[in-house]
Amino acid sequence: MGWAYSVDLRERVVAAFDRTGMSDQEAAELFRIGEATVRHWKRLHREKGCLEPKKFGGGNPPRVSPEQYPVVRAIVDEKPDLTDQEVAWEFHRRTGRRVSRSSMNRVLLKLALTRKKRLSSP
Repeated sequence: MGWAYSVDLRERVVAAFDRTGMSDQEAAELFRIGEATVRHWKRLHREKGCLEPKKFGGGNPPRVSPEQYPVVRAIVDEKPDLTDQEVAWEFHRRTGRRVSRSSMNRVLLKLALTRKKRLSSP
């Protein structure tokens, strides 16, 4: 998903209809945007009188909530040599909540916990 078009551009496109009465296709070609975008902005201006873009959603909530961080810390304290995947499996065993390896990796990074603390032999 790209960034929203500026309010200035939106206002110029809608103003072009008010001043010149050009078609959606002509405006789309002139401003180098899609016809559906032009129609959407016209409808938005007509219905709400405002051309501000909507706020972005924010995504899905994290699989491991901040309240569950002590569980992750306890797992790593007890078994510091576990990989990310093994920590995720142990987290699932203790909490019943499935977590992917990458999600657990993000949690471990947030908590500044590193894995494989055992020194390698020479």
